[in-house]
Amino acid sequence: MLLAPAKINLHLAVGEREVDGYHQISSLFCKVGLCDEIHLAVERADSPSVRVTGLEGICQTGEDTMSKAVLFWMKESCISLSVGIACRKHIPQQAGLGGGSSDAAVVLRELETIFPLGWQRLEAVAERVGCDVPFFLSGAECAWVTGRGEQIETVMPHHLFVCLVMPRGFSSSTRDAYHALDSLERPLPVAKDEVLAAFQKGSYGYGDVFRNDFLLVLGVNPFYKKIGALCKGLKGYGGLSGSGACWFFVSEDKGELLRFRKLVQEAMPDMQDNWMSEIG
Repeated sequence: MLLAPAKINLHLAVGEREVDGYHQISSLFCKVGLCDEIHLAVERADSPSVRVTGLEGICQTGEDTMSKAVLFWMKESCISLSVGIACRKHIPQQAGLGGGSSDAAVVLRELETIFPLGWQRLEAVAERVGCDVPFFLSGAECAWVTGRGEQIETVMPHHLFVCLVMPRGFSSSTRDAYHALDSLERPLPVAKDEVLAAFQKGSYGYGDVFRNDFLLVLGVNPFYKKIGALCKGLKGYGGLSGSGACWFFVSEDKGELLRFRKLVQEAMPDMQDNWMSEIG
């Protein structure tokens, strides 16, 4: 069994829309312990085929990131394979946690152990699959991620406890979130050195430096107003991951995480699902 971990964006600044529709980002990515489970069966075949189970009701057959990753890999390698993938999803969809990208990266890493392409060619395949796939492929626990997601600079992890809170009945389309963000003004990106210095100093100061530009789009939602208010007065930092919809709260103090989780469960018992995890 292979494990595909989720990530959170402790900080995410989004640049202006470019001519081809993409955006430059500057972001601090960190893996967390919530994982999808993947079983992979691979053999050479005369005709290429990919079969994925476990995603019924989530996406159309062949439209998932793992199928795309395998097909791009076969095109790059000129090797014909029969690939069977069974995926047990734990990471929620359209949450900003990178579940689909992580699944694809795990499959690519496993293919590399069986039929080595070389790292440069594998990275090229990852970039074709999705913007978050290079981070997961890199193996970094935490990283400063720039460009369109393909520029990865490993960062020393800072140990944090994490509580993830996913609103029920609400998800966030990355495409729609970017489209909405393009119509809004936003501040200039924070310098990398300032972000990384704040990260190592501790969660009590994150709010002075970190931000997520997608809160300009989603922050009007009553769910985020309510959960943001619950974070006030706690020793830690709460924010939106990726383009949403998942909220996180991080702290070095596990007791503060438990306090936050209790507040969430009492204030919005039927509005969310939550998980405890760690960074570093």
